[in-house]
Amino acid sequence: MYRRLTDNDGRVVAFKLTKAVTEEDIQEMEDRVDDACKEFGKIRVLFELVDLKISNPTAYWDTFKIAKRHGEDVERVAIIGDRSWEKRWIEIGGMLVDSDVRYFDHEQLEAAWRWIRG
Repeated sequence: MYRRLTDNDGRVVAFKLTKAVTEEDIQEMEDRVDDACKEFGKIRVLFELVDLKISNPTAYWDTFKIAKRHGEDVERVAIIGDRSWEKRWIEIGGMLVDSDVRYFDHEQLEAAWRWIRG
């Protein structure tokens, strides 16, 4: 499941993903990114991963589709997690998109927010 974080400031769209993320969740997040791109042009996206359960690896790649689909409209993507395999997946997935993608551990939450807003 996901929820949109309330600490969004216009061109920053932030989501917290927990437990299982469904195809519906991915579509809803993509719709929110679409809306932000229409309103602000260039945007930045933050994903905070908490106890994420990925039963289908395709679901993980779907989060990158959001950035890939918007090409130059998504300037930066910050992903906050706490697992070494998440960091590796993000490093690989980040090569597939035009956005500047960075991984942060949970203890770097404030640094991730500073970077995404910077």
